Amino acid sequence: MAGSEATFQHGLRQAISTPFYLAQFVIVGFTVVLVGRMLIDLFITGSDPAGLQAAEAALRGDLEMTQWLPNVGGSATARALRWAGLAHEWLFVKTGIDQTLIAPEVSELEYVFRRGMNATVTKPHWQAAMLGVQTLVVRASMLQTMLPTLALIYVVAVVDGSVGRWLRREGGGRESSTMYHRSKYLHAVGATLFVMMWFWYPGSINFWLVASIMITMGGFLLRTQLMYYKKYI
Repeated sequence: MAGSEATFQHGLRQAISTPFYLAQFVIVGFTVVLVGRMLIDLFITGSDPAGLQAAEAALRGDLEMTQWLPNVGGSATARALRWAGLAHEWLFVKTGIDQTLIAPEVSELEYVFRRGMNATVTKPHWQAAMLGVQTLVVRASMLQTMLPTLALIYVVAVVDGSVGRWLRREGGGRESSTMYHRSKYLHAVGATLFVMMWFWYPGSINFWLVASIMITMGGFLLRTQLMYYKKYI
């Protein structure tokens, strides 16, 4: 009885704490992606005129791509423009960075701040950072359009993986905790790293290619994970 009660309490604590861990993961992940993208653009993209032009072309290309995406929860283009505007407003306008960089008349304090920024990071670097942040949120807004297809593939993977597990159990197949755990962690870590690198890449990448890779690999790894889940629960 003590063991059953301890197991129940452990499961209850895990069920209560899981949403908080998920929220913490999302907040930390968003911060890492945002800060990483700004650092890349401030110190790498903005230091090369060709890189700055490539960043502008990437943003225009991503916005043009949204016109060809299906409407999932609204127009993809309208959502991308809205998110890009909000990101620029909160990160650069409300903080005064945008005003300090472009205002013809500034106060003495703003003038000192502008001199400090120009001494450490020149204007093209901040232009690259602004373009990079807008590109990041535009790409984030595009992910919503792949959710129905991803859900369909995951349903197929769950059914196929469950059937494979049943066949393995009925046929006396051996368990493989290694395959299960590797698929589980590669599914989570691989998807996170892949999306992060896509967000950080300053050039242009076709969203259809990104979505195809994510959906295909996600479905395959989920199927493998379920297929090699332990034979008896």
